[in-house]
Amino acid sequence: MDKYTDHPIAELFPLMPDSELQELADDIRDNGQREDIVVYQGKILDGRNRYRACLLADVEPRVRSYIGTDPIRDVLSWNLHR
Repeated sequence: MDKYTDHPIAELFPLMPDSELQELADDIRDNGQREDIVVYQGKILDGRNRYRACLLADVEPRVRSYIGTDPIRDVLSWNLHR
């Protein structure tokens, strides 16, 4: 399993509290990972909570490379419109 760290752009948004992270891990264990984790420059651009939840659930995280030209704009869009 690859080990990823957080991209600085992803740190524009806070991580989930531990109790919510555990709920997400339980859901991923029971239902699978629904959204890919997006990696940019070898680091997590989007999906830091999903990544941590997959590790807690002992599920191999599913990742994909970022495709785009403006990662800051995309991170803002993905996280402000959830």
